[in-house]
Amino acid sequence: MSRQRVQAGLVLTVFIASAALLATVVMVAAISLTTDDIAGSGHPAENVNAAAASGMPSAPVEPQLPAPVATLSSAAKTPIAIQLAVGDCVMADGDGEQVTVEKTTCGSGPSSYKIFDKAPMGATCPTDTDQTYSERVGAVEQGSLCMDIDWVVGGCLELGKEEPTHIDCGTGGTTKGVKVLEVKHDVADANQCESGNFGFVYNQRKFVVCVAQL
Repeated sequence: MSRQRVQAGLVLTVFIASAALLATVVMVAAISLTTDDIAGSGHPAENVNAAAASGMPSAPVEPQLPAPVATLSSAAKTPIAIQLAVGDCVMADGDGEQVTVEKTTCGSGPSSYKIFDKAPMGATCPTDTDQTYSERVGAVEQGSLCMDIDWVVGGCLELGKEEPTHIDCGTGGTTKGVKVLEVKHDVADANQCESGNFGFVYNQRKFVVCVAQL
């Protein structure tokens, strides 16, 4: 009986010693694993260990939110040119699809056209319109400006250039300079002009601009 108790005590002592040794090995492995993970993450291990030793909780990581995307109001998306009003005059610049228009004083030198109507999206200007101008937002046309030459009774125009321009009536040497004498309404016949060399007829809207060649 005594011998058996001694053996049992010895086995218990060996078991306790083995368990303590195993716990030490697990603790060392845990410390090593923590250090390796920190080193692999790119953060200095000493900073984390110092924070752990001080008992202070680490600072929370702020989430990285995407930058806000600006949005335009429907008014901001409307082309400036389409905001021009009926009765406004414009100067035209460029050619082909690169033409731009800018508001100017009617009857002034750079004034080429006068807006007589605005066609909404999906509509068209009258067939006897001198010039149309439309703009797009993306691939969607926003409507058109319907424009005639900026005729001013008593004023003169140079019609030989790419766009009509107002000139001094005393200017000589123009290729297609004309003086506007009168505008006849409700007719579509240049023979109705009482003076001048010829007239510009607007058949659909029925009026004639009577002019004299300079």
